[in-house]
Amino acid sequence: MTERGNEQEMSGRGGLTCEEVAELAGLYVLHALDVDEAEAVRAHLDGCVRPHPEFAEVGGVVPALALLFEPVDAPVDLKSRVMAAVAAPARSASAPTHVAFAPAPARTQAEADARVWEPPTGGRPQPRRMSALSWGMAAMAVMLIAVLGAWNVVLQSRAGEVEQRTQMIAQAIAASTDPDAEVAVLRGTGPAEGASGFAAFPAEGEGYIVLVDLPPAPAGQTYQAWYLVDGRASSAGLLTVGSDGYAVLSGVDARQDAQQIVLTIEPAGGV
Repeated sequence: MTERGNEQEMSGRGGLTCEEVAELAGLYVLHALDVDEAEAVRAHLDGCVRPHPEFAEVGGVVPALALLFEPVDAPVDLKSRVMAAVAAPARSASAPTHVAFAPAPARTQAEADARVWEPPTGGRPQPRRMSALSWGMAAMAVMLIAVLGAWNVVLQSRAGEVEQRTQMIAQAIAASTDPDAEVAVLRGTGPAEGASGFAAFPAEGEGYIVLVDLPPAPAGQTYQAWYLVDGRASSAGLLTVGSDGYAVLSGVDARQDAQQIVLTIEPAGGV
């Protein structure tokens, strides 16, 4: 490398060094940087003599999160069975009550209301194992960085809450790095379209459900997570959505027979 090129590499472009740009690669790909930071990264890349392969590597990882499980259509009568199991009262059509995490297209309107994330096998799901060094965990680390960065900016005045949630997210990421952990990536549909996250169940200890970009529940109502086993539901806990759209549920039991995880909107306090 020429002396001039080396000088450019060390000083960086757009006010950032190569090392700083590499550290921001994950946030840049996730569109988690503010306008000025993103512009500084682009300015550096436009003039830098280094190839910065980390952007291509992370860019290939993040979209792959949605492909860990193959989406399939849910049974036609799934919604009626879930609703019967949780004994939910009738609600008005103006307030959608079922928030399922699965991008699979439905064949009928009834199925559209009951879509869930489900492995393609007939028995207990076999989530793909992911080691701490796999691309899957690299992407989870990127998600952690984005979450913590956003909280640090948005919730500076609420240090206690930030610290508590930060610790919980860190614990969830740590749980997902267990080589024997079962990790499922979640994507919202219907009223929660655009929401995403993951559920992590380590071989030992409690599990976690982490969601981002989740719309707030209507006044007087709350999100409730459910395990589904052969179409029958049992509660996994209640989720509170922050003003920033993040929701974290800890202490989740690792149900060995659970086939699916769904969310519903229930009266405050759950059912």
